[in-house]
Amino acid sequence: MEAFVIERKINLPLEKVWMVMGEFNQSRNHGIQVVVEKEGDPGAYGAGMIRTLTKGDVCVREILDSVNPPDSIAYRIIDNPFMDDYHGRIFFKDENGATIIS
Repeated sequence: MEAFVIERKINLPLEKVWMVMGEFNQSRNHGIQVVVEKEGDPGAYGAGMIRTLTKGDVCVREILDSVNPPDSIAYRIIDNPFMDDYHGRIFFKDENGATIIS
C-alpha cells in the first residue's frame, strides 16, 4: 500500500476550519455534487455515513469511518472507477491561531 501526505496551512482558527471541513455531507468544491445515501450515527459525529460525489460523468462513493472533532476525519472510498482500497485520514492542528491540515 502506498501512502502520501499533503499539508496545507490555513490562516484561520481551528474552530472555523472545522466548521467547514467537518461537514462530510458537503463538498468544498462547488463543481462537485454530494448526495448522502445513508445517514451516519449522530452519537459518533456521523460515522457510517455514505455519500456519493459526482462531477460530470465520474461518480465516487465514500464512507465516513470515524470523526474525532476537531482533530481528525477518517474515510474510505467504497466505489471508484479509478482506484481500489483507498483510505484517507485528514488531520487538523492549531498553530498559533492558524490551522495545519494534513
